[in-house]
Amino acid sequence: MIKFKNKDHMKVIGKKHFFRLIYFYFLIPVTIMLISTFFIYNNYKSSFEKELESNYISNLSALADDIDKALSEIQNTTFLLSLNSNFYDVFYSDNELTPLDGYKIQAVKNNLIKFKSTKDLIDSVYILHKSSNKVIDTNGSYDAEGFYSRVAKYDKYPQKFWFNFTNNFTSYQMLKPSILEDSSNGVSYKRTVIPFVTSAIESLKSPNLLVVNISVNKLNSLINKYRFIDSSQIAIVSSDGTVFSSTDMHLANLMTSNGNLMPNIIKNYNNFFEYTIDGNKHLIINFHSDSAKFNDFIYVASVPYNDFYQKLSNIRLLAYLFILFGVLGSLIISYFMSVKIYSPINNLVDILAKNDIEEQAANDNEIEYLNSQITKILSDNNFLRQDLSMVLPFASEQYLIKILTKDDFLLDDDIKDFISNDNLNFKYQYFCVAVTELNFSDKFYNSYNNDEYLTVRKGIAKLFDEIALKDYTSYALNLARNTIGIVINMADENDIDNILPNMRHMIDLFNYDADLLNIKIGMGRAFSGYIGMNQSYKEAVSALSSIPSSNDDKLKVYSDIMDYSNYQYSIRDENKLYNYLLTPHKQEAISFLNLLIEKNLQADLPQNVTRQFYLSLYNTMLRVAENKGLSVKELMGNEYMDLQSGIELLSINEINMYIRLIADRMLDITAGNGKIDINKVVEYIESNYQADIYLEQIAERFNTSAKYLSRLFKETLGVGFHEYLTTFRIEKAKNLLTDTDLSVNQIGQMIGFTNYSTFFRLFKKYEGVNPSQYRDSRKNDTDVS
Repeated sequence: MIKFKNKDHMKVIGKKHFFRLIYFYFLIPVTIMLISTFFIYNNYKSSFEKELESNYISNLSALADDIDKALSEIQNTTFLLSLNSNFYDVFYSDNELTPLDGYKIQAVKNNLIKFKSTKDLIDSVYILHKSSNKVIDTNGSYDAEGFYSRVAKYDKYPQKFWFNFTNNFTSYQMLKPSILEDSSNGVSYKRTVIPFVTSAIESLKSPNLLVVNISVNKLNSLINKYRFIDSSQIAIVSSDGTVFSSTDMHLANLMTSNGNLMPNIIKNYNNFFEYTIDGNKHLIINFHSDSAKFNDFIYVASVPYNDFYQKLSNIRLLAYLFILFGVLGSLIISYFMSVKIYSPINNLVDILAKNDIEEQAANDNEIEYLNSQITKILSDNNFLRQDLSMVLPFASEQYLIKILTKDDFLLDDDIKDFISNDNLNFKYQYFCVAVTELNFSDKFYNSYNNDEYLTVRKGIAKLFDEIALKDYTSYALNLARNTIGIVINMADENDIDNILPNMRHMIDLFNYDADLLNIKIGMGRAFSGYIGMNQSYKEAVSALSSIPSSNDDKLKVYSDIMDYSNYQYSIRDENKLYNYLLTPHKQEAISFLNLLIEKNLQADLPQNVTRQFYLSLYNTMLRVAENKGLSVKELMGNEYMDLQSGIELLSINEINMYIRLIADRMLDITAGNGKIDINKVVEYIESNYQADIYLEQIAERFNTSAKYLSRLFKETLGVGFHEYLTTFRIEKAKNLLTDTDLSVNQIGQMIGFTNYSTFFRLFKKYEGVNPSQYRDSRKNDTDVS
């Protein structure tokens, strides 16, 4: 109970709120602590779940890569088998095999044994030779009926299926899993395999089949290595719902028997969902590889939530302990806080009540009394008002930047909503925009770090607000790294005349540190409304770009009568430079280019005009490159820059050096192109066709580009380089096949083909028959004659 010293006005204020304060200060920290604990626990739970999902996605992605790699290795190894001529002849033969082909069959068998031994996933492999009704595998050859009824009896694919099977793909085709039974030794041996079938070892299709049976048991062992935790399971399914492999048969059976699980997996691939299996909730994680070449597999991981929550048991216990100790601590702290806070409140009430005891006594409690007294003090003291600059929230700043920089900002629904909701409140209708460019020197960047750079940049914006624009409401906007936009709100459009002296004063302030920083300011005129603000910004940018780098006046205000001389590059100059660059006279071309550049640099043009001049030079060079069959991108290599889209990002010096470099390299190639004699090129090819020669090598030898040489061949000889070289080699091969007894492989190597299959394929393409058939036909013609 509080009593006042003036006994005539002594009253009791009312019941103290001490215990209410204790409760209040106890409730706040406990509430904050409970909320924090809840969010921390759930955040940790969410993070752990995402980490688990991420790890499994990584594991499933790695598994997909490994399986696709293993299948690719099977295909690549198959291609190597084709290099054996006996294997190649048997596989691509559509004639019936005879006893005379026994050595070829033995060679095929040996190659299949080697092929199987190098691949862990292969169960068995064989060739079905349809015209001979034979099957050749690693144990020998069989008639097809006996093979498919005893050696390799599929529960899904009878003998008829294989003879009618047509592979519509240019590579392997994967069939659905099937149980394969071998009873050839009198004992039934069953296992599940996935047939991997092709009829095209190379790009040529064969009437026969190569069947590689992939072992499902070995595939299960492989995917078992990718489980992240022991209780999880992994399965591989196809987009049509077929289970190809699984670490757990129960999961595989559920996928095929449960009506909802498989559709959810197919529907949500590359996603996560929850599913209840045997009464327990599981997290199902799917992954689908878009880069898979031979399959449309979906890789599925199932993780029980029981294991997942068990991982969180420690953090849950920690949360309970944190709450318990937090409640006790909050109770103690709240008591002492209430005592500490209440004491100054009681003293403040006594001080205020000295002059107004009756009003204080009329209140029910101290808090209400203090509130009424403080409100009265604030309302009676107008001098407390401060003229503070408005600080725009980040969102408002971004919308204001869009209003400045977008021509069609009024078509943007977000901006229109932002304006209509009065999120931007301006006192006056007129706006003037100033764009300030900060040019920091190399000395500055070498002397100061990035934090100091940011401090200087913020300080400059504050100086504009407190010195140059102290009598106006202004907003500093970050337009780019070294560009500040300043929006000035004015009562009258003529106020710009009062702002200019202050802006010049700002520029003068930085002249003392010109070796570290200098600034340039472009200002637009004053306009009303948001459209006027946009117009003023455009004028400010135009005024800023018109300030020459050598000019001492770093402030420019836009004017309707602004007129700058165009750069000096007439149509006559352009045609002259174009013709110089086309000729092999490098010195004259470089001299004329230097003359054009120096003439324009001495005119001290604004930077935007100078950039336009260099862009015109660049366009002329593009025309020359197109005429000569050159690519500027290839010509410049790693140094290539597209000036048409990125010229504003480069300094004048960088553009100058780049233009000169293009001209120098182009003239080097042009000089070489002017001396090419196509007859000498043809003579070189016909003298060296046995070697591994190619277009780029010959172009380098004759000091020209590959593109130009290719076009020269087409225009002069009527055929491309590669067609001419191949035709010449085939003619040489035909002579050797007719006049010598050399093997086909030896002849192919003699005429420059390092790969037998390439020689075989190209010969058949040009002559309609393969080399052996051509030799046989020529011998038959000789015998008849």
